[in-house]
Parts: sequence; C-alpha cells; structure tokens
Amino acid sequence: MYEDDGLTYNYEKGGFNYIQIEYDDQTKTVTFSKRTGNYTAAPKSRMFNIVFVSKQRPSGIDSQAKPNTSVSYKGNSIKVKLTNN
Repeated sequence: MYEDDGLTYNYEKGGFNYIQIEYDDQTKTVTFSKRTGNYTAAPKSRMFNIVFVSKQRPSGIDSQAKPNTSVSYKGNSIKVKLTNN
C-alpha cells in the first residue's frame, strides 16, 4: 500500500510511506510489513478489513458486508492467520 498527501510533489523528496501486504494461500496468512517512508502526516494506526471473495461472496467491495477479519495496524510488521468463515 502506498500513501502520500495526494496534494503536493513531496513524494519526490521521500514524503510517502509504503506497506507491503502479502497473502500466503498455503498457510492462509496475511503479512503486513513494517511501514517504510517519511510521510509523517500518515495515521499512526489504521484498521484493515479482510474479506474472502468467493462464488458465494463475489464482491469484496461492499460497505455493508461484514469482513472476515479486521486487523489493527500500527506500523510494525504483523502476520495474521485467517480462517474462512
């Protein structure tokens, strides 16, 4: 995930952050990397909602849908084991 202020060219001077998000299908684990970058105005924490997309649930973008898992992320690397409920 990439974030910057969306308004200026400060990203050209390093004013951005990056969070790598990976999913391992074998272990059913999502890994969020440690936040890197110099965008200091970014939120200190954020909530990621994870939704399994399937034939029974064909869209992950539905503001009314309950996520399978919610993850509180505060900038450090975390691994989350998922269950497909």
